[in-house]
Amino acid sequence: MARIFLARDLKHRRPVAIKVLRPELAGAVAGDRFLREIEIAANLSHPHIIPLHDSGTTDGLTYYVMPYVEGESLRARLTRESQLPVADALRIGFEVADALAYAHGRGALHRDIKPENILLSAGHALVADFGIARALFEAGGDTLTATGMVLGTPDYMSPEQAFGREALDGRSDIYSLGTVIFEMLAGRRPFIGTTPQAVLAQIVTEPVPSVRSIRAEIPAHIDEIVQRSLAKEPEKRFGSAAEMAAALSAITSGVTAAPAGVTTASWPPSRMVSLAAAAAILVIVGGGAWMLSHKGSRALTAANRIAVLPFAVHGGPQLAYLGDGIVDLLSRNLEGANDVRTVDPGTVITAVRKASAAPSVVDAAAGHALARVVSAGEFVLGSVDGSSSQMRIQASLYEGEEAEPSAHASVEGDTTQLLELVDRLAGELLVKRKAGAEYRLTQTALLTTRSLPALKEFLNAEQNLRRRQLDTAIAGYQRAVAADSTFALAYYRLAVAAGWTDRHALSSEAVTRAQSLSNRLSDRDRRLVSAYAAYRRGDPDAAEREYRAVLDNFPDDLEAEFQLGDVLYQYNPLRGRPRLEARPMLDRVLAHDPGFL
Repeated sequence: MARIFLARDLKHRRPVAIKVLRPELAGAVAGDRFLREIEIAANLSHPHIIPLHDSGTTDGLTYYVMPYVEGESLRARLTRESQLPVADALRIGFEVADALAYAHGRGALHRDIKPENILLSAGHALVADFGIARALFEAGGDTLTATGMVLGTPDYMSPEQAFGREALDGRSDIYSLGTVIFEMLAGRRPFIGTTPQAVLAQIVTEPVPSVRSIRAEIPAHIDEIVQRSLAKEPEKRFGSAAEMAAALSAITSGVTAAPAGVTTASWPPSRMVSLAAAAAILVIVGGGAWMLSHKGSRALTAANRIAVLPFAVHGGPQLAYLGDGIVDLLSRNLEGANDVRTVDPGTVITAVRKASAAPSVVDAAAGHALARVVSAGEFVLGSVDGSSSQMRIQASLYEGEEAEPSAHASVEGDTTQLLELVDRLAGELLVKRKAGAEYRLTQTALLTTRSLPALKEFLNAEQNLRRRQLDTAIAGYQRAVAADSTFALAYYRLAVAAGWTDRHALSSEAVTRAQSLSNRLSDRDRRLVSAYAAYRRGDPDAAEREYRAVLDNFPDDLEAEFQLGDVLYQYNPLRGRPRLEARPMLDRVLAHDPGFL
């Protein structure tokens, strides 16, 4: 459809993607009409839709400008992995469905949902080219048909689109998304042919295969959602993208009810047993709810449940969607780090609307009351201030019945970087939440990785290290560096944890990698890495000098204090010095933090 150029917006000093319609396509459409039609897309503002910056015609070339997205397309990931993890496929499906629901509500169809038009950035899905296919159709439908051009991609077309019907509605996009979800789960599209015509014929006439016939471990209720979205007749599909999003969200959020339109009879026996068990275990004691965590059988109390409450929004109607939108985005980002469990966003928003007509929660007293209603021990209040181009997001975390917040975070930047901003906000709250003696390392981690998934893995690994679950910690650090191969601090901590379990080859490899990336660290952390590298290669004198130099400048550094004590304990007998030299360092560490490993 277009040639794509990476360019730099000189006015705003940011990278952008310029898409120039191919000459044969541009010649078949009315340029002015096309530009008028894509104004609809220019007015879409949603966290999972790539916005339109600009458009125009020059020297006979029609172009439009979108933000440059750092990441990859869903197609690239499918090429690499074929079948995605079920949780990833459902999350991507939900985020795209959420974007479709927003756009459909404003009269905008996509008409070309496919993996190439779904970009993945910072762990989130972004829908590209919204409204472009429709604009092309409206600006040159008859001419394009006469020249033999087809708008859309045959493999992902709905039957009604394959028939060439002009009056499409949102259910056509739902079909295309169902095809994408099928492909993410099964590793192939539902219909495959040697020519576009053969594929279209199958779409119109052949029954949709079951995902479970290709990938047996897919639960029946997920297969039923896919089957419903791929129904031949539009009226048999989900009635709206919002309904489809709700069905997907119900599964990804682990709620104890069948998604809308899915019968519990089709759920696997293990799911039915878990529902019965959950119903039996739900006990109300003195107003406090004890529930099963959807991530395991461990009891989940209010103490580690966080409710993200709707934010106050200042800056005009173009940002209004963020009031509730932040609840979903931030809840998903906080979930799973350091035993954090977030209250389902739908539950929170429903409780807020029942309690007050106001769209947001702006004071701590109301926050405490709502937290009690949804059985959360902590809650987040916040605000969004901005314009069409810039925004500032602030958030405060409250624990128990405390009147003052225990942590505060603030980020600001370009509105097109919303997902990255929310990731940074979540990262700040996670490292500041219940900050203890380990806070400096987690704060350094926040500054040295831009990947929220990597940061969450790092925080969980640090917690497991403090619990003496060394193998679990090592696996967590390995996942962190897999998510961000430049995460120097995670490599360093991986080296330390591996050293404590006598996995010396892994420890040496990890600290070498940390050293190669040490330009990403502060001087203090570079010296810690250098000292540990000397320790690993059997040079205790150099390690001791480096650790003592760190402590001269930073007397409160527990990591350096402990590592120095360890060097003295391990190597002093070989150097003709008493092991007892290590005791003052270890005593100081334990005096400051009795739980230090």
